[in-house]
Amino acid sequence: MFNIVIFDMDGTISDSGYGIAKCAQYALRHFGIDVPDLEDLKCFVGPPLIEAFMEGYGLTLEQAMEARELFRQRYVEKGLYENRMYPGVEELIRKLKRQGKTVAVATSKPQVFAEEILKNYGILDCFDQVAGGDLEGKRASKIQIMEEVFRKMGITEEQKAGTVMVGDRVYDVEGAAHFGIACIGVGYGYAQPDELQEAELYAPTVEALSQLLLDN
Repeated sequence: MFNIVIFDMDGTISDSGYGIAKCAQYALRHFGIDVPDLEDLKCFVGPPLIEAFMEGYGLTLEQAMEARELFRQRYVEKGLYENRMYPGVEELIRKLKRQGKTVAVATSKPQVFAEEILKNYGILDCFDQVAGGDLEGKRASKIQIMEEVFRKMGITEEQKAGTVMVGDRVYDVEGAAHFGIACIGVGYGYAQPDELQEAELYAPTVEALSQLLLDN
């Protein structure tokens, strides 16, 4: 059904919630905000950091920019490696490549970090393109990042019918809708209840996702 598969990363390829939450916790403490329960910080998985700090914890833009730098300091040292790949995802990606599919990543995570994590997993070479945010925040929204994937890969209007975005958050659904492509919402990531209801397809598990993406 789909010849071009674009994956989100956090909550779709990798279970990165612990590392992201610890980095957010570290940054918030600088502003006197103590959040002991890491579950309360899972809201930082998916959206751009500036947005998460401002909307989730009421920081000003200036404070949020400082918090982002503090987050990144810890992320480079520790958080980058405080994650794991979801079981079955590597096998799925390698099967997609063996079937001749074009496979890409579109993540709000800075591209340099995304590539380092995928390299650490040993699957960076499985992707035709990896697009992420930039460190300055000029390319941060999922729509901007998906636009970069479309540009790099030269996806045409005719190819859109065979292109799908796979992700666990509403940002992935909205990005897919913006570009007129299908979206598969995955239920094993960090979506809130009903967050993926506008996705055309839904996969509660990696196994279910494989059934939707792989040729029989």
